[in-house]
Parts: sequence; structure tokens; C-alpha cells
Amino acid sequence: MLRIYLGSRLVNLELPEGVTSLINIKHLVLTVLPFQDKDMLSWLTYILKAAPLLTNLQLNQFHSRLSRRSEPDDILLPEVTHVNLTKLEINGYQGEEHEKVLLKYLVDSAVKLDLLVISPRMKLYSGLNDWRYINSNTSDNRVSLEQLQELHSIVPKAVRVKYCD
Repeated sequence: MLRIYLGSRLVNLELPEGVTSLINIKHLVLTVLPFQDKDMLSWLTYILKAAPLLTNLQLNQFHSRLSRRSEPDDILLPEVTHVNLTKLEINGYQGEEHEKVLLKYLVDSAVKLDLLVISPRMKLYSGLNDWRYINSNTSDNRVSLEQLQELHSIVPKAVRVKYCD
């Protein structure tokens, strides 16, 4: 398992030179704060391309009161077809516009996606493979019925959706 933290302070990320394939990675945990930056999305595209055997992707998003809440720019990302990704878990999902763009991109890219796990609570690694869910700084940690319906309109019917609140 590989854990990568992508913080909001990084700008103009450049792809590592000489790294063309992460062939042995099957389970990847990405911690992101916040995931609404074009550079961060570019990194995710790179990881999907570089890890062709990835079967399980976990995105742990951390929101703060200081996170900017703006509409996403028109982001043009290259198409990626990932044939082994079967499970996608997104923690800290609040139904923001940038999160919907990210979710649509991931489900469109993962052609064999079987299970999508969504939680509005943030997931924190405590050590020794111990994970804890924590409440976000928002006043309501539940996704509304409208957001759930919108979620189902983004995700193909063949994908099982598990909602954890």
C-alpha cells in the first residue's frame, strides 16, 4: 500500500522524471487538502496512468473553513482508461462542484469499477493500519437527498454505491 499526501500549498507540480510505472501498486491511499486544484487533478491522472494494476483507490479529502469554495475552472484532463480499478472510496465527500467533477472523471476512467464507497466524514490514519472517521468542520456531515440523487446520476448503474455516514 502506498500513501501519498497532496497538500493545498503545492503549486506547479511537475511529474517526476524517470518514473514511468508504479507497476506493483494495487492499493493506494491519497490524502488531499483540498482537491479542487487543476494541478492536483493532473497528478491523479498521472497516478492512474502510472499504476495500471491499481485495484483499490482511497481518496481522503480534508476540508477546512479556510478552503476556498469556488466553482471549478473548465479543467481539460486527458482521457485515461483504467481497466483494473474495481473499488473507489472517497471520504470527506461534501457534494461540492469540484468533487462532482472529480467523481465523474474517476468513474468514467475506471471501466471495471464495481464498488464506490462515499462518506461525508473525513478518514484519518492513526497508525498501524488503524483508521478513524472524524467529523468535518461543516455544520452537517450528512449528504442531502438531493446530493445523493445527483451522485446516482453521475455513477453508472452497474456500479454498486455504498454510502457511509
